[in-house]
Amino acid sequence: MIVKHRWLDEAEFVRLWALCTLAPGINQLSLAILIGRKLAGWRGIIATLSGLLVPSALITTFLTVIFTSIQEWPPFQAILRGVIPATAGLMFLVMINMSRPLIKEGQREGQTRLILTFIYILLVAFMIGFLKLPVIAVLVVASGLGGVLFTGSLPPSKEVKAAAASPEEQK
Repeated sequence: MIVKHRWLDEAEFVRLWALCTLAPGINQLSLAILIGRKLAGWRGIIATLSGLLVPSALITTFLTVIFTSIQEWPPFQAILRGVIPATAGLMFLVMINMSRPLIKEGQREGQTRLILTFIYILLVAFMIGFLKLPVIAVLVVASGLGGVLFTGSLPPSKEVKAAAASPEEQK
C-alpha cells in the first residue's frame, strides 16, 4: 500500500492505524474499511472487506465440511484420542515451565515463601479449574492478593534495576 502501490504515504497509514487502535474491535478490519473508503469510497470498502473476509470464510467453510465428513471415521477418532492427551501433556509442560522461576524465587526467599508460592499456584488453579470462576476475575483478585502478599519480599529484578538506574550507572 505504501511502497509498492503508493496508495498511502507513511504518515497517513500511521494516522489510520492509530484511529483503528483507539476504536474497539478488530483493528485489521477497521484499517481495511478506512483504506478502502479512502481509495474508492463505498466500493473500496466492499472490495477490501471482501478481500479480507471471503478467503478466510471459504477456508473455514472448507475445513468445516471436511471435519464434518470425517468426524465419525474410526482413524480420525483414533487421531483425536492421541491428540487430546498430547495437548494435555503440552499444557502440563507449559505449567511446569511457568512455575519454575516462581519456585526458584520462593526457594531463595526461604521455606515459608516457597510454601506460600505453592499454595498460591494451587489456589489459582483450584479457582479456575474446579470452581469454574472467570479467568479475568481470578487474575484480578490474584494480582491484588499477590501485591499484598509479596510486596517488599522480592528484590527488584535486573530489568527494574536497569530501568531505574541513571545513564551514568548503566555504563
